[in-house]
Amino acid sequence: MGKVKADCSDSTGREEMHGAFWRDQALHDIMRAWLAHGIDPASERFYTGLSRDWKPIGTTDQYPTMLGRHLFSLSAAYLLSGEERYLRLAKTTASYLIEHGWDREFGGWYDLITETGTPRITTKCAFTQMYANTGLALYFFATHDPDALRGMERSNEVFESRAWDAEYEGYYVTLNRDLSVASSNKSFNPQIGLLSSYILYWYLADGRPGLLAQMERTMDVALRRMLDPSDGYILDTFDRTWHCITGRWDDGTEALSAGGNIETSWILMRLYHLTGNEAYRTNALELGEKMIRVAWDGVHGGWFESFARYQTERHGPNKAWFIQAYGNFMALSLYNQSEEERYLDLFHETSLFWNQYFLDQEHGGAYCNVDLAGNLVDGTKGGPAKGSYHSMEHCLLNVLYLDLYVHRKAVELYFNISSERPIKHRVCPVEDPSVHIAEVAVNGKEWTDYDAEERSVNLPAGEGMKVRVVLANVH
Repeated sequence: MGKVKADCSDSTGREEMHGAFWRDQALHDIMRAWLAHGIDPASERFYTGLSRDWKPIGTTDQYPTMLGRHLFSLSAAYLLSGEERYLRLAKTTASYLIEHGWDREFGGWYDLITETGTPRITTKCAFTQMYANTGLALYFFATHDPDALRGMERSNEVFESRAWDAEYEGYYVTLNRDLSVASSNKSFNPQIGLLSSYILYWYLADGRPGLLAQMERTMDVALRRMLDPSDGYILDTFDRTWHCITGRWDDGTEALSAGGNIETSWILMRLYHLTGNEAYRTNALELGEKMIRVAWDGVHGGWFESFARYQTERHGPNKAWFIQAYGNFMALSLYNQSEEERYLDLFHETSLFWNQYFLDQEHGGAYCNVDLAGNLVDGTKGGPAKGSYHSMEHCLLNVLYLDLYVHRKAVELYFNISSERPIKHRVCPVEDPSVHIAEVAVNGKEWTDYDAEERSVNLPAGEGMKVRVVLANVH
């Protein structure tokens, strides 16, 4: 991998090393295609299934997971652009999710609802609870919307009161409609994915101490229960008492997910910034180095989807779109801690692989899976677990991490805040405390009532206050 300097300029030709490249990709390559082809013009709801060329396929039922993920994307697009069309669609999507996705009798997000909002599958799996909240978290961050906040609060209360195993620790993977336990297994998503999906974004938006305590407790359980001391990998699936349920390929080989391990390294570094706990930093660095050794494709570039646990030179046949995003987040987070250029090299080569093989240059949007050499395997644009979210989070965080962590360059974000009373609203979506507020404008006028270090803005009661915030790295 060639060297990439932290102060590289556009003249290097490496445009993907700058936030402006990813801002443009978010608004033009990703959201332009989704707004043009991914939304039913009659209902203004996203199609559930979409082929590579954006033809609606499969069911018309709605997954609250995907409603929440598209809500995240719309909120991210507004943060990056300040364009009202994203905010209007975000409001419509949030209202539909809250009105129809929530079980008003027992609580919790339904796993599946019909096109008209009738419950279709009434169980409450952890994956649904997490990713319905993903969109509410970033929408709340961008708007301070009280309904979005209440939706997260209610859902998180269900997690804590009904899905937490008080005897053996950890969250159950699935609840019945009445919130009794449907599956007492434990897995990656409700233990670790819970943090990256919504609690970290929510905490950054309002800073309540209970959320940080919940994240620390959950991660500490994961490190004790899921991190195998013999090889240092995060394991994925367990029974209730934390006996590992081994994942295997078709030939019987025990295999591990690269994505979960990469994501954990990234989350640990984010928690380190919030807590100063050196154990999180140490685990993040160690796990990150392991993933570079066993999950990075040094031949073609990009991150493998899986690898054989005891023969780590063997890999699964494909590469998944979301794992490339997590690989880039991890690489830039590790660079921010170490300033070692090899992590920038890793980001650069992953980005080249992403842009060449995952970004659909013909139809827009991003593919689902390619093979190891980058040949298309699955060009699906929409499905029960594939939408706009990972591509947009990829772009949003690359803008923030590259400009703030690598280039020490200011970043502009846009908010639209309504409140019936004076409020303090936090406006920094990254955890590193070296990032402060440099400038604020409200409705086009300079605003000085903010706490730069806390990254919060004090606002009066008002409707539709347009807030522009400039963030800068002070170190």
